[in-house]
Amino acid sequence: VLRKPAVLPVFGLLAAGEFVGDKLPMTPSRLAPGPLIGRLAIGAAAGAAVAAEAGRSVGIPAALGGAGAGLGSFAGYRFRSVMGRVTGLPDLVPALLEDVLAVVLGVAAVWRRRAR
Repeated sequence: VLRKPAVLPVFGLLAAGEFVGDKLPMTPSRLAPGPLIGRLAIGAAAGAAVAAEAGRSVGIPAALGGAGAGLGSFAGYRFRSVMGRVTGLPDLVPALLEDVLAVVLGVAAVWRRRAR
């Protein structure tokens, strides 16, 4: 399903919406039950998709993807809270730093190393 031509733009728009929406003051906490369950489900689906693409069993990778999403949700919330309090910077600065870290870790998780 993820290889279909129409899927990439849809997921790109969803990701862009999440990046923007996460910065808005009216957005509910990522730790509220609804958003947290959504993050856990997306993390599990991502873990399963990466495993399936590699021709591997999806159970453990799905569980790890969900766990990573949960850990990232709590760690990101804590990071933004502490950074804002310690530095006095507006929330947008630690939020953008958090986004950069999430993208770097995500790319590192799926990057295929070429044999030399």
